[in-house]
Amino acid sequence: MDKQIYDKIKRGEKNLADSLFYKANLDGFDLSGIDFTCSDVVEASLIGANLEQAFLFGSDLSDANLSDSNLKSANLQNTRLRGANLSGANLMYVNAIDADFSNVNFKGVNLEYANLCRTNLRGANLLCAKLEGIRLSGAIIDDGKGNEYILGRFEDY
Repeated sequence: MDKQIYDKIKRGEKNLADSLFYKANLDGFDLSGIDFTCSDVVEASLIGANLEQAFLFGSDLSDANLSDSNLKSANLQNTRLRGANLSGANLMYVNAIDADFSNVNFKGVNLEYANLCRTNLRGANLLCAKLEGIRLSGAIIDDGKGNEYILGRFEDY
């Protein structure tokens, strides 16, 4: 991450769309409400970061470490999080329609009332995740044995 972008974050600027954060260390940063639209956040470390109401539409967070981060009410539509670590994170009310969560670690994640319609959840670890009210219509999951399932429409959110 270049120094100019780092300085923008430190000053509290919110518009960082189309930026490069490859392998950046943003552990513990308050990034609430930030606009990371179409940004490259691959392999970044955001452990314990506050991304509440962040706008990450179309960004690539593949292999990023977001463990124990707060993504409550964030927009993750069309976002790639392949192989990311989200263990212990708060994704309550997140909008992640059409996101790619393949091979993501969701262990202990709060996904209550999240919208994961049409998401790719192949290989995702949902052990001990909170799933009350989650929306999964059209999401793709697998059973770890090579069988894939597209989830139907659920009426009880």
